[in-house]
Amino acid sequence: MVAGTRPAAGALAVIGAHRFVFGVATVMVVLLQRNTFHDPQDADGGLAGVTVTLAAVGVAVPLAAVVTPPMVRRLGTGRWMRLLLVAAGVGLPVLALPADPGALAAAGFLLGLVGQGVKIAVDTTLQSTLDDQHRGRVFALYDVVFNVCFVAAAGLAAVTLPTSGRSAAVVLALGAGYLAAAAWHRRFLSRGVSGPSPP
Repeated sequence: MVAGTRPAAGALAVIGAHRFVFGVATVMVVLLQRNTFHDPQDADGGLAGVTVTLAAVGVAVPLAAVVTPPMVRRLGTGRWMRLLLVAAGVGLPVLALPADPGALAAAGFLLGLVGQGVKIAVDTTLQSTLDDQHRGRVFALYDVVFNVCFVAAAGLAAVTLPTSGRSAAVVLALGAGYLAAAAWHRRFLSRGVSGPSPP
């Protein structure tokens, strides 16, 4: 089913990788806003800070919906997904390492743009590469991957991140994860394929 359709399998792996990184980043944002940018006793201040970062993510979502269709037509879904992953892999450490509220909001905007762009590209890939008989079951698997990767990452981050939320090593690892996912996706689609580069 999925295993025999490389673009679909690759797309599911990409969305899983993104959701894992996003889950870790979400916990990091909460810890930074709650314990570093605000007095831990100031729950309202911490909540307001989290809200600002989430608002930045929310602003990026409709922008991704506007930008992604023409980029997919121009580059193909695979190349667009990889471009987004590379942008996140480079941009996330640049924006998140300073660990200040403004940079964190910018990082949220970037991850919102990347996440929604990847999701649209994944949806398109699954719709176009799977037959009607299997599409419903694969989308059910997609929902499981989407949610389980996020929850697993959030749970791991909750027990591994310092209470301050500051961790240069984790930020660099998240960026490296995005870059690794982009490289893996290209190699996965190229495996056993001769001729032009994969889409």
